[in-house]
Amino acid sequence: MEGTPEATIKRRNIYLIAGIIIVICIISALFTYNMFSNSGEINIGTNTTSTSTISNPTTTLSISTLTKTTGSEDLRELFNELLEEAQDKESKGYDVLYAEYLLLSAKYYYGKNDVNRARELLREAEIELENAKPLPNLPYLNFSVVKNTLYIKRTPTIWDFVPIGTVFVLTDKGYLEYPRNDPAWKLSCFIMIAMGRDDNGNWFSYQGRLPLAPREGLFRPRIFLNGEWHVLDMVFAGPLYYDEGKKFGYPAVYQYDLSGNILQYIMYIQKNRTWKHEIIDMRNNKTLLSITAKAIGTPMWLGEWNKTYIAHGIYAKRKGVDIWSGFWDIALMEARISIGENTRIFKGIFIFDRASHRVYETSNNTCSEPLITAIQQLSENSCPCRFTGSFGLPLAFSSMVIY
Repeated sequence: MEGTPEATIKRRNIYLIAGIIIVICIISALFTYNMFSNSGEINIGTNTTSTSTISNPTTTLSISTLTKTTGSEDLRELFNELLEEAQDKESKGYDVLYAEYLLLSAKYYYGKNDVNRARELLREAEIELENAKPLPNLPYLNFSVVKNTLYIKRTPTIWDFVPIGTVFVLTDKGYLEYPRNDPAWKLSCFIMIAMGRDDNGNWFSYQGRLPLAPREGLFRPRIFLNGEWHVLDMVFAGPLYYDEGKKFGYPAVYQYDLSGNILQYIMYIQKNRTWKHEIIDMRNNKTLLSITAKAIGTPMWLGEWNKTYIAHGIYAKRKGVDIWSGFWDIALMEARISIGENTRIFKGIFIFDRASHRVYETSNNTCSEPLITAIQQLSENSCPCRFTGSFGLPLAFSSMVIY
């Protein structure tokens, strides 16, 4: 049996899935470290998502690049004023996410030498900030930090996909944000990893993400094709809009890049456990990437939003433990990529990482009893506050991988 073609294919698929899981674990660890090792300030000026082993160019959106040789000092001053106002109002619990997107978009167009468009966007951001409203509150979240989540056997619902009323609130503009009264939420993953081959045996891989907000990192999709990585010429920063099914036919989250011309979304069809992810060039009415993935069985649960969380790691520059909940769904996929007038088709494995992270506060560098229990199998050191690794990286995977 071991030498049969069926056994060989089975082993190959197991190795492929295991390899993808390892890759996404590393991506999650590095991304979490990048997000939480800074001072916690809003950074809408740099792409901080160093989540790939390939080169990761920054987005040249720093404040210093706003004024070139055009003498547009007024734009620089206006941008600085609006940025300061946005940061101040966000710290007080106001919804300024769309205003932040407008500021980033203004910087994008200024970099393209479209000063008039940049000025229009800054004025629009100014109006948004003037009319900013407080974010809604949610009831206090009750949960437990557990040692493992192997007991969860069900498949995700739409609410597991987009937990409005527990993790997120839905703003007046239709996008997701964290509740005003729960600052413990720090990062939400809508991350996609795909890997496969075409009929000729050529490899394809993809790393995608729909960021919730600029403070969680700007992102450019990456595609491995023809033996090398390609970073797509588009930058996503949020907001992340929610559609119940009117726009895409089924519940989905979607967003636009900084140019406003590129749309990406991921949709969930619960009844047949199908995920669909697309990147669309709206100017040319062209689908650049389309992935349809049929989930395999039960996902790997990290926890249930209103019940259980597991330890993910620790923060290098702040007190507190990173805990997370959600799921990783594994699926068989077909990917279609448009290159010029041609479409290439690849088949393989797709993983959707739908997790959200929060800070579990500790004091005096000590860990609470639930966390000691949750991570006690990681090492002889039972309390994760006592070690961070030789480079200060967070301890990732924790009880999700090691039981």
